[in-house]
Amino acid sequence: MPLARLSIVLLFLTGCAGLGLDTDFLAGRQAFLRGEPDNALSYFDRVAQSDPGYVTKEVAPPRSIWTYIGRADYNAGKYAQAQSAFEKAVGQLKDDYIAQLYLGLTRLRPAEPAVPSKAFSLQEVTFALREGVDPKRVAALARERGVAF
Repeated sequence: MPLARLSIVLLFLTGCAGLGLDTDFLAGRQAFLRGEPDNALSYFDRVAQSDPGYVTKEVAPPRSIWTYIGRADYNAGKYAQAQSAFEKAVGQLKDDYIAQLYLGLTRLRPAEPAVPSKAFSLQEVTFALREGVDPKRVAALARERGVAF
């Protein structure tokens, strides 16, 4: 008899945990649809930490939580993190064409441009202009050396 009660309690707790993940997922999806990728990431990250293999059941077709994390990262401009999330998503669900599409898009994006080592800072440009250096000369130097602002 006590074993049966323990089984029922464990079954109840497991169901509640799954309900919490679904609730967090749906809240994250709503934030994502409102155009709030950072807010959505907080919900999606909670789901992924609790169940890295989470696959949506509420939205058709099923998608990995990593697809949603990747899309939120992509919309937030975090392309390296997005690429990593999409790789996990494709590894989890081979036929997730949204993850495949966005993975390709992240791979096509150019790497972050490197700031030239002798680039002008904003303070240097404003100092030169205040000191009376011809603006055309400052612009030519900025083109040659680059800017770091």
